[in-house]
Amino acid sequence: MAKQIAKNQVEMVYDRPCDLESALKVTNYWIRVNRKQPVGIGTVGEDGKLTAGNSLQPQNTAVAPADQSKMRFILTFSKQAAPGVIHEVLPCFVSQDGHSGYRGENWDQTSENQFTGR
Repeated sequence: MAKQIAKNQVEMVYDRPCDLESALKVTNYWIRVNRKQPVGIGTVGEDGKLTAGNSLQPQNTAVAPADQSKMRFILTFSKQAAPGVIHEVLPCFVSQDGHSGYRGENWDQTSENQFTGR
């Protein structure tokens, strides 16, 4: 689940504890927006493909644990989310706690990873 908690912050909540190394790696996250081109904190437009070149980058985003659960994380951006734009947080390669090396997506159709920027 993704929820905007400030103009430049998003809380990401996983359904199970995560391996901290992979969950805190900022390049394991993308943000798709419902525009042709990325705006604000977006990294990929609505029709874009996820690539290493359009993931979040450490020079403009930080990821930190929100608590000790290994399930809640705060993404803090140097920019603000674009108001009125739908954002979808797309994490990939985040392993479960106690495991490493997961190489897939961390979302599906039931994920609540979308929010409208405010």
